[in-house]
Amino acid sequence: MGEKAPFQELTLQDRFEVAVYRTGVGLAIAATVTGAVLLHRPDLASPSLVSATVGLFVGGNLAAALFIHLYARPVRVFIRALGIVSGALLLAALSAASQQERHVWEVLLSTGLGTLTLASFGCILAFVGVKEAFCFRLNEGYLAGLIIPLVPLLHAAGAPLSVIRAVVTVTAGLLLLFAARKLFQPMHYDIGDKTKYT
Repeated sequence: MGEKAPFQELTLQDRFEVAVYRTGVGLAIAATVTGAVLLHRPDLASPSLVSATVGLFVGGNLAAALFIHLYARPVRVFIRALGIVSGALLLAALSAASQQERHVWEVLLSTGLGTLTLASFGCILAFVGVKEAFCFRLNEGYLAGLIIPLVPLLHAAGAPLSVIRAVVTVTAGLLLLFAARKLFQPMHYDIGDKTKYT
């Protein structure tokens, strides 16, 4: 992909899929930025805001995974499968939260299952960053794609909160730049040449 010239008229389905993909990416980025703010201002972290932030992160990433456009079918299948696995992990976290009578965000932020779930969703966002960097030279996507997987690893390793806060803040800054450059591109950029899809 990476073609900027329109190869064909976009159908209503094309426009819908691109809109859902970009909305998902935008929501996942907004959730990451909100998470960075909450790490700096924990006094603002009400249960409802944390729940909404986690919901936007997982929902946005799931939408991005299911509606991403890639020429290579095996890569498309992989990222959509990752989305489905992430969704299954989220259902397991919801079940655990119900059994333990806890908020799902408590399970996601304080258990091994939660770390694995958020890591899986984070890998989707990292993949999106790398894919868009490769296709459209949005180099901040490469950097974000390398840094995002570090967050759950640092969390699982018991890194100090100050380190996690710094990494999430850098990630949020990179993703804001990425969003400003990606989300307003013409829609046909995401579709490319339909004859090249396998």
